[in-house]
Amino acid sequence: MSKQGKTVTNGSGNFISCIKTLIIAAVCLFISASLTACSLDDAVDIAGELASDIGEGAQIAGREIEDIYEELTDTTAKEGATSQEQDGSSGYSSTSDLYESIIESTATGDYPTSQMQEDLDDIGLSEDRIGDIKAEQEGYYYFDQLNSDQQSLYAQILHIMSCQADDIYVSTTDMDEVETVQQCVLNDHPEIFYIDGYVLKRYMDADTQEIKALTYGGKYTLSSDQISEREDELVEAADIIIEGMPDTSDEYEIVKYFYDYIVLNTQYRIGSEDNQNICSVLLNKESVCQGYAKTLQYLLQKVGITCEMVSGTVDNGQTTSTHAWDIVKIDGNWYYVDPTWGDSSFSGSVASDTEVVNYAYLCVTTQELSATHKINEIVQMPVCTATKDNYFVKENALFDSIDTAKLSSLFTQAISDGSSSVTFKCTDADTFNEMKTYLFASDTGNVFNYLPAMSTRAVYLAQDATLTFIIWL
Repeated sequence: MSKQGKTVTNGSGNFISCIKTLIIAAVCLFISASLTACSLDDAVDIAGELASDIGEGAQIAGREIEDIYEELTDTTAKEGATSQEQDGSSGYSSTSDLYESIIESTATGDYPTSQMQEDLDDIGLSEDRIGDIKAEQEGYYYFDQLNSDQQSLYAQILHIMSCQADDIYVSTTDMDEVETVQQCVLNDHPEIFYIDGYVLKRYMDADTQEIKALTYGGKYTLSSDQISEREDELVEAADIIIEGMPDTSDEYEIVKYFYDYIVLNTQYRIGSEDNQNICSVLLNKESVCQGYAKTLQYLLQKVGITCEMVSGTVDNGQTTSTHAWDIVKIDGNWYYVDPTWGDSSFSGSVASDTEVVNYAYLCVTTQELSATHKINEIVQMPVCTATKDNYFVKENALFDSIDTAKLSSLFTQAISDGSSSVTFKCTDADTFNEMKTYLFASDTGNVFNYLPAMSTRAVYLAQDATLTFIIWL
């Protein structure tokens, strides 16, 4: 995925400062596109390409360029080393870590054994309770995709997690099914923040090696008292955010509000505490992709909007990394949303002290998402085709040609609102390239017709994979 970040100057502004800002932003953007730390040799190559592409007036001393890129690549290499401790450089980590305890059993009786049944009774996991839980889960997307037996297993695992129980008999001998159903539970329930894996014990016939029974337990990160205390803190934090929600019935506006809040109030940081759950964003204000995705899901679920976490990979043609994002239902239509990719602290695209929001992945179709994301379909996901509540459609920021009146309206409104940037999208590659030439070509610089009157530089990000522009104000 190619991203271009450049500075265009107008008049006698501080050009050298602008170029330094450009180079730093552009390299960070390339790093975010690949989602992995590039090598020093790669960075030097990028530096050379950018320096030749900037054009007239971009002659900066070689030593100064070298210092900039060494600093960036040193930082990136450290982040790459840290990210390897996670599951992929995007910071996504699956919670399916498995520890098996194999117990050879020569018992001739039926399962569950009397001890297993006693353990089930101790946590109140009866057939009636399983039926009640299944009824309560109707409407959760992953739950609804399972067959009846799998839904019963889902109910058992959810109840075991909620009780923080261990070594509890479950109604399957298929270990793969346990892993799949557990992931469905966690994808439906962002409020389960205290588990980072699970333990399976399998009871096997000593002669045939047939699995006779499985018992399940979570790998819990907190005690029951700590979980209760943390739940109160999370509810309080969420309630404060929800109080600021716009007074509207427009579900798109509500989704955008929470998307903006998470992006503008969270620092992307690999290795941050609790970064695979909602505590990282709501309490610590720093996270990675799974924390972003689960927090958006948690907040939207609390206000009655259907939202589910989706896991998979992102691929820029050179590297593939694990990732997590969301799928939301707005007015009956499904859309994909990636709050992590909306955050300039993740992409490295901050061009000033003011952070901006990237809307390229706010309410997109399956086709648009597929340009960069590949879904890990543990269940079949819906095909998203609606565009009515896509950001660029909703905000009248979608261009099929160079429309100067529409551009003027976008910039005027953003400046009036005190926004830090303007973002818009083109419908096709030809329009995208024409727009880039019209706004940023060195012989025209028409972007200055739309920027505030005293502007002496223009900093922008052009993303050809999504056909979008972000222009800092």
